[in-house]
Amino acid sequence: MNPIDQSNRIFFLDLLKAVSISIVVFYHSLFLPINTYFSVAIAELIIHSPLRFCVPVFLTISFFLLERELSTSKEISPWLICRKRLIRLAIPTGFWFGLAALLTFAKGNSLQEVFTKILTGDIYIGAYFLLVLLQLIPIFILIRSSFQKTRNVLILVGLQIAVFVTLKVLVFYGGSFGYDAINILSNVGRPLIAYWFIYMPLGYFLYHRHGQLLELSSSLEFKHKMGGFLVVSFLLLLEYANLIPNIGNHFYVFEFALITCIISTLVVFVCTFSIQSNQLPLKLVSLIYLLSRYSLGIFCINGILSKVFSLLGRAVLKEMTFNLPEVLAARLIGWVILLSISLVLAIQMDKFGFKALVR
Repeated sequence: MNPIDQSNRIFFLDLLKAVSISIVVFYHSLFLPINTYFSVAIAELIIHSPLRFCVPVFLTISFFLLERELSTSKEISPWLICRKRLIRLAIPTGFWFGLAALLTFAKGNSLQEVFTKILTGDIYIGAYFLLVLLQLIPIFILIRSSFQKTRNVLILVGLQIAVFVTLKVLVFYGGSFGYDAINILSNVGRPLIAYWFIYMPLGYFLYHRHGQLLELSSSLEFKHKMGGFLVVSFLLLLEYANLIPNIGNHFYVFEFALITCIISTLVVFVCTFSIQSNQLPLKLVSLIYLLSRYSLGIFCINGILSKVFSLLGRAVLKEMTFNLPEVLAARLIGWVILLSISLVLAIQMDKFGFKALVR
């Protein structure tokens, strides 16, 4: 793909999508049975916690682009744009959820179990993200006018932080009530929008302040950007390391319920706003455009393949034991394999006329 053909795109958003989808696949790429590395499982997760910005960045980009379309198409009803977005999202959601449901049912799960997995976004790894978007897009259309006032945005920021603080209070000081509450929230799963609504005003804010933020990003030296990223990475690691071990078996649901995720999303955007395609090698830019273009397909395909590879891992490796360096190496190898296969399959599906399922 010739990067010159991409002149109408916003390169830093393509870069963020490419980086974020690569990180998402990285988190899904460990196919070792949990019993083979149980003693180092929490430590291994904590090591990668600075990369937790990936899903918040994806959500923020979604609302950045949605606000861009709404702002540049004022003659079109916002609800028509909303309807178009929801239909465009419902097509791949329906297909990939349906495929995953068939595979889950074929494994011996009952219809009730399959339906529960669909509602909780657990039908395949990462499926919750599409459910979150389907809920938040119409809400964004309803309340976006309120984002024009800084006070309202700050109120939403405060509410989101309050949700995360409440979760921490339930974990550390809630006693039996907190334990029951965590169980209930875990059963609801990640599609609960109480964990995600802050990224609507954040996308709106970043779009309408992109001029100032571009100027800020351009004025910052590389060492300052790296310093900012390292600081928020360390804060993410601390918050994650403090929260996750105390949640016990329910940690998966709350991995992104971190105050620092909000800050890291802002920092990542500011650090990348000024990056232009001509600053990077041509082959790297081509890869960035490919990963960005097929990020939806990669997101869904890798989630389903990850479950398949995990089943193979359980069958082949269940009697083995791995230490931390071996687990890290296994994740890295799995990441290269999973990302490569997912990208190739997405490209091939596009060539065969299934563009709506992968782009």
